[in-house]
Amino acid sequence: MRRISRWAVAVTALAGLAGVAAAVVPNHVGPHGDGTATATYGWRITPAGDGSTLYASAGGNDKVRVYRRTGDQVTEQAPIALPRGSFPAGLALAPDGARLYVADNGAGAVSAVDPRAGRVTATVATGPNPFTVGLSADGRTAYVSNWGGDTVSVVDTASMAVRGTLTVGSHPTAIIRNPVTGAIYVAVTDADRIVTTR
Repeated sequence: MRRISRWAVAVTALAGLAGVAAAVVPNHVGPHGDGTATATYGWRITPAGDGSTLYASAGGNDKVRVYRRTGDQVTEQAPIALPRGSFPAGLALAPDGARLYVADNGAGAVSAVDPRAGRVTATVATGPNPFTVGLSADGRTAYVSNWGGDTVSVVDTASMAVRGTLTVGSHPTAIIRNPVTGAIYVAVTDADRIVTTR
């Protein structure tokens, strides 16, 4: 009987997102050659606009995993390495696909990554334990929930500078943008409520 890691079943929830069909991410061979992966703490999966590429944060090894999709087949590409201790969590891809924003949960920062070159181009400190990144419709503003700081950092993506900090309540987590109104919704875990901002 072959054991399957949590990574092996990570992508099935993507059905319907940007044309991505349900698929299975290949399991990584573990250090003992038994087909089991080491714990990489997969946190977030973000598809490219055309659904051909998937980016998955792998906090436990400070990488963003990259997968190419052809039909129902998903193949792993070279990962994007982040600085040691980054523990990447939330991901958000710019509308034009030129930048991938990564919440560095372990480093208290958010990084801009060039997904084509596979490297970090800029990093800015946010707050403790950034969890999720949400983008404005035009991609000019990133909203970063700081799980350990009860805040959301508002980042100008052109300059990669924090231009404001919103206090929202204890342990903010998920962030999503309303595609019609542009409003940003933040889930505040300990308060059991949703905070809205623009």
